[in-house]
Amino acid sequence: MTEALAAPNWSYGDFSSELFVGYDFDGTIARTFDPSPRGVTVASAYDTAVDQIFGVQSLAKYHASGGLRNRAPVEIVRQLAPDATTTQQADLVAMLDDAKLAVLLEEITAQWPQPTDGYLDFIKKMQRGRENGARTTEAIISSGHAPFITQTYKAWGVPEPEIILAQEAIAAMANAENLPVPAKPSTRIMRFAHTLWRDKHHILPTAQIPVIDAARMSYVGDDKLKDGEMASQSNVVFYLLDPANSQPTWNQIAQRISSTTFGRRELS
Repeated sequence: MTEALAAPNWSYGDFSSELFVGYDFDGTIARTFDPSPRGVTVASAYDTAVDQIFGVQSLAKYHASGGLRNRAPVEIVRQLAPDATTTQQADLVAMLDDAKLAVLLEEITAQWPQPTDGYLDFIKKMQRGRENGARTTEAIISSGHAPFITQTYKAWGVPEPEIILAQEAIAAMANAENLPVPAKPSTRIMRFAHTLWRDKHHILPTAQIPVIDAARMSYVGDDKLKDGEMASQSNVVFYLLDPANSQPTWNQIAQRISSTTFGRRELS
């Protein structure tokens, strides 16, 4: 496990009372791996996009390696175009994303994708908590895409989290630091989320996540290797969610938030 930085020697002020809860999206918040009413899934949309951008032989290679396997777009591009330059990879990722989103965005309705069981109740608890003075920042940290996430929340008729660190934002933040675009379980993604959290409260970023901040952060995801490793290597509490039995996990997270003593009132 990487060692987080010691607490800084300056005052955090009100920020020291804040909690951070991050969520994966696909398979955690939304059941995107279930087929839409027309039989489309994220995996099938990737199949269409890979065929369109890379061709049928590359699609066969993609399937031979196991298909999507919860990978980020950049990981797929690196597999199918290993000799591409960084600039070429970025162009191919953009093309892959556009082709995939063209399929998926047309499928979004109130019926698909469905939220995982317990998530909408969890949102209500978080809303009531904020109304009662709770100070918790929510963030989606996902290799998915902001347009799909935002449109899904609109279809559900509920507010989206304050921070959406999806593929577009991850790439932009990596490019700003002249770094390769990271994919889970890279701790760089969690550091980006931490930066956005601090920025929301007008606090300067840090090169690593300080202990005093990591102690107030948690993350929930459905992939133990990618989501879980990213969280644990960042010293962030991790909750593994089973999409087929998700209610207990959402209840557990709500209970942890309500019982954490940072000057908040109970989420009830």
